[in-house]
Amino acid sequence: MDLVRELRRADAAKLTGVVGAGLRVGGLPAFNPDVPAKAAALMHPLVMNRPFVDGNKRVGAHAAVVFLRANRFQTGFAPEELTEVTMGLARGEVSVEALAIWIRQRTSERTG
Repeated sequence: MDLVRELRRADAAKLTGVVGAGLRVGGLPAFNPDVPAKAAALMHPLVMNRPFVDGNKRVGAHAAVVFLRANRFQTGFAPEELTEVTMGLARGEVSVEALAIWIRQRTSERTG
C-alpha cells in the first residue's frame, strides 16, 4: 500500500498522539535515552495503538529503521528478524524496554 494514501486515511488526532508519545519516550526509565531506545519508543505506539486502517506493523517497523538510519545507525538484523520482533510486539509479548534492548544489540553507530 502507498504510505501517503494510508496517512490520508489515518485518524490525524490519533496519529499525532501516537507519534508524540514516541517522541516523549514514555515508559522508558532513562532520563536521556539513546537512539535505539527512541526508535523503540517510536515503533511501539505505532504498532500497538493502530493509528492506520492497515499497515500499522509495517509503518512502525519502517519508522524505527528510518529513525535509526537518520541518526547515523546501521542495522544488523535481517528483515525476517524485524518481522519476528514486530509480530511479538503486536501480540504483546515484547515490551518497549525489551524492544529497545533488542534494537541496541543489533545496531551500531556509523563513524565518519
